[in-house]
Amino acid sequence: MPNYKDALFHISAENAGIYQAITTNITTVGSVIDLDNSIADVVLFNLKCVARTDGSYLPLIEMSTDGSTFTPVADTYLRFKNADGSYTETGQEALATLNAVGSKQLGYVPQARYVRLSLVSTGVTTGATIVTTVAFEKRKKK
Repeated sequence: MPNYKDALFHISAENAGIYQAITTNITTVGSVIDLDNSIADVVLFNLKCVARTDGSYLPLIEMSTDGSTFTPVADTYLRFKNADGSYTETGQEALATLNAVGSKQLGYVPQARYVRLSLVSTGVTTGATIVTTVAFEKRKKK
């Protein structure tokens, strides 16, 4: 039988670099996440709108091999979990758009060493407060 408790000790949950009030139409770029020590099949981005008066906040997942030049991740490598627990495999970023107080999750199947999350804000006059985190499994330290 697998030791699930042991596996949980190797999950890394990190700030994805966005924890702020967004008050204009802007692209807010998150932190660069280094997946070099990851053994994850999927990297999970958690997006949470904790307060909102207006605007929509579209997540943009980007990848990089060098940590400085980023390109958008193709839908093929993104996963959006629906309310019924099923997964959608096209148009996931649009489905994960935050346009109300609440949470959404977006998965990324790693294709490069580095990844980052940005939020593209539109329709903002007073804005929202957004918090993002990322979780993935790391190799056990020897």
